[in-house]
Amino acid sequence: MEAMGYSVVAEVRSGEDAVDVASQLRPDLVLMDIRLNGEMDGISAAGQIRDQFAIPMVFVTAHADGDTLKRAEVTQPSGYLIKPFGSGC
Repeated sequence: MEAMGYSVVAEVRSGEDAVDVASQLRPDLVLMDIRLNGEMDGISAAGQIRDQFAIPMVFVTAHADGDTLKRAEVTQPSGYLIKPFGSGC
């Protein structure tokens, strides 16, 4: 992201930290994996961030099964990118 001119304001490993950092830094966009450390997964964290701060969310994840997609859809993400992706992305 930085090589493309964007600022990465934080990297976190848990859903709880994602919500906390979003509340403090109010980024323009959050890139969120679904599988995170801690009790709160990325979908739950994304829902809280959307509800509390109205920050757009893009999921970047290797998890694209039907049940996961249904859960993620409820958070109204701006996008859903499936890993791994090619070098052209």
